[in-house]
Formats: sequence, structure tokens, C-alpha cells
Amino acid sequence: MKTMDLRNKIGFVLLLISVVLLVPGLMNDLLTLRASFSVPFLGSQEVLNQTRSIIGTIGDLNENGHSFVAFLILLFSVLVPIAKAVAMMFVALSPSRSATSKTHHFVGIISKWSMADVFVVAIFIAFLSLKTNENLSAELRSGFFYFTAYCILSIVAVQLIRVPNGPQRDIVDPGHTSA
Repeated sequence: MKTMDLRNKIGFVLLLISVVLLVPGLMNDLLTLRASFSVPFLGSQEVLNQTRSIIGTIGDLNENGHSFVAFLILLFSVLVPIAKAVAMMFVALSPSRSATSKTHHFVGIISKWSMADVFVVAIFIAFLSLKTNENLSAELRSGFFYFTAYCILSIVAVQLIRVPNGPQRDIVDPGHTSA
């Protein structure tokens, strides 16, 4: 087992914390959407009140015949982030410089396909846009904050973890090498 430098130790700890945050981020409710309309003399009538988690949304989409969309959300918001975390843990812990360099490069490639951070931004934009209408409302739930924390810590961790004593591959541009 190789010894990790301080930068990799910090990155590894942040990576572990991010994975711990990912679980409630996927399982806990992410967003509540409400829609209503006003009818003269009857008042306001609620037509939508739904709260969903990421995993719940995947299940609902699959059950309602939208399996391809469910698969894409599963792939880009669940499987790719987990694969990225496992690969970066390998980079931090592996004694093989050659294997870690190749794995680090692989993470750079799959990071471009991870949609977790894009998903968080999309949810937040939907939240803000729905807050501008009195008949529509959105409420961010705990899953959103866990998932957002996962995204931030994961990005920082990946940027910190480096392959020691070898060519560094930049996660942002996996084709670029530096000394």
C-alpha cells in the first residue's frame, strides 16, 4: 500500500464524504411541485402536489413507460457518479502508478458524461422559475441539498487527488499532460 500525500488524503476524505452525501441525495425527496388555479366563487383548487426523490422519479418514469428517460437519469445521475467515486478511490489507494494514471484518465473521460451537477442546476432553475408564479410553487427538499453537497465535494475531491510521481492528467482536459 502506498502512502498518500496530504493533498490525496484530503481528496480521499472529501470523496468519502461526498459518497455518504450521495445516498440521501438520491433517496430523500428533492423537490415538491404544487400547481393550482382559481375558480371564481370556488376559490383556489390544487391540481398538482407532488414530491419526488431522484430514485423515486426514476421508478415513476420506468413504471409510466418512459424507461429510456429513466435509464438516462439512472446512468448519468447515479451510475456514472458512483463509478467516478470508485475509480478515484482506486487512484488514491492503488500502489500501481501505471494503473492509477490510466484510471485517472478514465475519470476525466467519464466526468464529462456525469450529469449530476447539471441536474442540480436544472432543478434549481426550475425552482426559481416556479417561484415567480402565484399558481405554481416549488419547494426544495433535503435531497436537493444533500445532492448539491455531493456534487461540490465530489468535484473538489477529484481535483485534489493526483497520481503521485507520474504525469498528471487534468480532469478537465484528459488529453493534456503536465509535469
